[in-house]
Amino acid sequence: MEAYLLLGGTPDDMLGLSWYPMRHGTISDLCNNINNIQEKFDNLDVWVAETAYYWTGQCDDNDAECHKLFPFPRTEQGQYDFLQHLRNTLERNTTCEAVFY
Repeated sequence: MEAYLLLGGTPDDMLGLSWYPMRHGTISDLCNNINNIQEKFDNLDVWVAETAYYWTGQCDDNDAECHKLFPFPRTEQGQYDFLQHLRNTLERNTTCEAVFY
């Protein structure tokens, strides 16, 4: 099966996803999405082509949904910890080989 994702019918070898936890769900949701894409397009590498983590603000103490999306402090160190966790989780649970921040 060949996937033609770009205009003009050119066969591609990778698919890049945008993923922002504040808009697109949890890391588990991302892993499931990557694995589903990989099943359908097994000839494509799937990368996280862009992501970010908020660096300001906070979750209210009783806002469980917010805490699920932002398990790390919204600080420079929290951003670093988020990226390390994202990279390690993707490495263990998917075939994703690249993350761009």
